Amino acid sequence: LVSQAHGAGDHRDCHRWLVHGVVMGAALTVPIIAVCLGVLAFFPHAGFHPDVAPLLDGYFGIVLWSTIPLLLYAAVRRYLQGMHVVAPIAFALVTANLLNAAANWTLIHGRFGMPALGVPGAAWATVISRVYMLAVLVVAAWWIDRAGNTGLTTVSRTLSRERFARLWRLGFPAASQVTLEVGVFGLATALAGRLDPVSSAAHQIALNIAGASFMVPLGVASAGAVRVGNRVGAHDPQG
Repeated sequence: LVSQAHGAGDHRDCHRWLVHGVVMGAALTVPIIAVCLGVLAFFPHAGFHPDVAPLLDGYFGIVLWSTIPLLLYAAVRRYLQGMHVVAPIAFALVTANLLNAAANWTLIHGRFGMPALGVPGAAWATVISRVYMLAVLVVAAWWIDRAGNTGLTTVSRTLSRERFARLWRLGFPAASQVTLEVGVFGLATALAGRLDPVSSAAHQIALNIAGASFMVPLGVASAGAVRVGNRVGAHDPQG
């Protein structure tokens, strides 16, 4: 929707979609955390390996705190991406990974006078990196608006039921497909949690390698979606 508005040269409409995306992301935080808390309560009955179960509980409960910055980051990221502003997104992702690695090293093992938190330290590193990604993109959006004087800070905050309905109609089928796809891997990971810690870790490494290769077609698909939306907004079917 942002890419179509951008293709039509309507910056204020891009801003309006950002406002509604941010509000929807914030609103969805509540039911998503509720579902996750239900999953967390189910952990003791899932048959996890006795050495794995305490680690899961300590990690999952902390990572939940990163839900709202992650959803808000997604909204701001799509807004910038839809307007062909991708350099700040790439910068945020690369530097957030570096920050995450440094925070893991510091908090897990207790460097620079910090206590050694173990697995909860890894969870807090994830929370920190997600808050950082949101902060970088918010600053980028503000900076770009300031440079181009596009009216982001003065755009109407009035919420439209029709805009939320369009977001839902377009987003829910896509979200359902992603949920099913990610859910299969999540289920496989849950089954791996019944194994010993080393086997579970090996499974996670294998998934990370598979995920890295998946990023290539995902990136091409995202770029294609933005370009198509841009030409649709410009009423240029040939383009």
